[in-house]
Amino acid sequence: MKIIKNNLNIIILFIAPFLGLLWHLENNHLPMSDAVAFLEASDIISQNLLQGHIGEFLISIFNERSWRPTIFQLFIVPFLIISNGDLLLAVLLTHVSFITLSVFLVYKIFLRYGNKYISAISASVISLSVDIFFGGESFPLFSEVSFIAFLIATLYYLSEPILFQNKKKSYLFILFFALTMLVRPVEGFLFLAPSIITIILYEHLRYLSVSEIIKGFIYPVFFLWILIFSRLVPEVSDSILKIDPPHSYNIFLMVFALVSIILFLLLISLILHKKYNLFEAKKKNEKTFFSKSMFIGSFIIWFWYTPRFGSLYGWIYETSIGNQFNHQKGNGFQIDNLLFNAIDGRGQIIVYFISSLFLLTTIFYLLSNKINFKDIDAFKNKYDTLSIAILASVPIPIILYFTTYQVAYRKISPVITLLLIFMIMHIISNIKLKNITYSLLTIVFSVQVYSIHNHTYNFKNNDRWINHKTFIKKSNVVGSIFPYPVNTKEDAHANLINFIKKQSEKINIKNISLVLDDRAYPIEPYLTKFLCRKVSLNCKFSAPKTFLYGNIDYLNDSDALLIINNIKISSELQVKNKILFENKIKQNIDKSSPSELYSYYLNYLYISNMLNIHNIKKIECEKFYKDYQACILIKD
Repeated sequence: MKIIKNNLNIIILFIAPFLGLLWHLENNHLPMSDAVAFLEASDIISQNLLQGHIGEFLISIFNERSWRPTIFQLFIVPFLIISNGDLLLAVLLTHVSFITLSVFLVYKIFLRYGNKYISAISASVISLSVDIFFGGESFPLFSEVSFIAFLIATLYYLSEPILFQNKKKSYLFILFFALTMLVRPVEGFLFLAPSIITIILYEHLRYLSVSEIIKGFIYPVFFLWILIFSRLVPEVSDSILKIDPPHSYNIFLMVFALVSIILFLLLISLILHKKYNLFEAKKKNEKTFFSKSMFIGSFIIWFWYTPRFGSLYGWIYETSIGNQFNHQKGNGFQIDNLLFNAIDGRGQIIVYFISSLFLLTTIFYLLSNKINFKDIDAFKNKYDTLSIAILASVPIPIILYFTTYQVAYRKISPVITLLLIFMIMHIISNIKLKNITYSLLTIVFSVQVYSIHNHTYNFKNNDRWINHKTFIKKSNVVGSIFPYPVNTKEDAHANLINFIKKQSEKINIKNISLVLDDRAYPIEPYLTKFLCRKVSLNCKFSAPKTFLYGNIDYLNDSDALLIINNIKISSELQVKNKILFENKIKQNIDKSSPSELYSYYLNYLYISNMLNIHNIKKIECEKFYKDYQACILIKD
């Protein structure tokens, strides 16, 4: 009992990773969608080593990336090597590792404000969430699971009082800064740029010289300028031109001009300061590591992205102002609905409870200390450097969430996490309400543990990660985004791959295009494509930029097509089914992706016996999962 009492905080901290472990042990479905690209890249890298190809392994570490040229796949590689290529086990180990890292980092934050017990409880309250378990996504293995951990670590070290006088802490800060930018570059910039500038001016300016600060900011701008310049000289990169001509090139030039102006102004400021000492009366001689840290971090980021900067620009362009999500741009989202979705995704009970407790403790603090609202120094004492760092990091992501079509919960998930951390920091720092807040947070922690454990084992033979919200009260604790583990006994993907392989061998198919909808049920196109490669099948899934009724030219480089439907094919139902798919096309023309519209179109032709207008014939159809059948279509 004495050992348990002395190590109770450690036991509490391991509960979140342990529940994450249980969830993944219950899950038997591989990741899908964007996560497949990371899994595929890491699988190729690890297989090079496992097969003894050392040279290829070393090269692939740097070269093997998905269309998102980030670094996340490298975090999966060690676990694939350890597990001898076991994909599910590697996914489990990756998630549990990042859950553990996040719990430890949040615990370190709360230790500044409370004792070990309440810091452990508070860290677990934050970590027992879809934000930490899955990065705010309802599927495993999205890069956000690492992004949130790295973002928290960066803000934690940034808020150290004399950070850049401590070499070790300076390098830890820049390590996590670089990792944040390497896994999610745009989000990393949006969160960290305002926070770093604010904290440098608010906290670190008192011991950093102005020249040191200017030099520190010059390095990231300079390396970014080199990246952009390298795609313009000696000739414009094709990767810039072909994305969306001429708009992609024009925007690239505008970005280059803006970065050039910022770099010029910084260089002029540094020159003027050194010559005339304009910005500070007294020179600060202490040895500091700000500019050196920023140089190291900027160099690492430049080194990683320089071979694939065109791909990086293409990814950012397509997913922001390009055509990748054009079908979403017509959707209207009301602010109150977006706010509710953000709260509901994280768990209404948890968000409302912590917000209410924060409000009550803040009011109590103001009243008990008789603080005048005009007393700025009192508020500075109340809100320390970490508080300022958190508050400075969230405004831009919040604005973008409410004003753009990027409204998935994972886009606002880091904001929710940071704000909850901010609130709990000030809840547990109020010593006068210690007994009440400690008791309430312990109760909330216990409810979360019960809810997540129950959530994990709630459904048997479940074939979707979707949170069915069958139990509303539990969903209000774990959040509406928190997925159920898939534990179905029948593997739809394995059945489909067997069907494709059988047909491929039978009629000698070389290239198969997967023409599927966006539902990812019962199979998901990117995962199917990856599993095809694992058995030496060439399956492709193209995402056309536009849907043109009657035009299937984007499929010309394939000699076979695969479609899936779950309708009953009979002469009596033919007219009804034709109308069904005609209506699907008409009703979703501005809502669905072009690839989904093409799946409706080909199913419409198949049901209507009109495949011959494109010189296509049906070869074989077979039920592979429940009522779903797959059909191989061959071009004559």
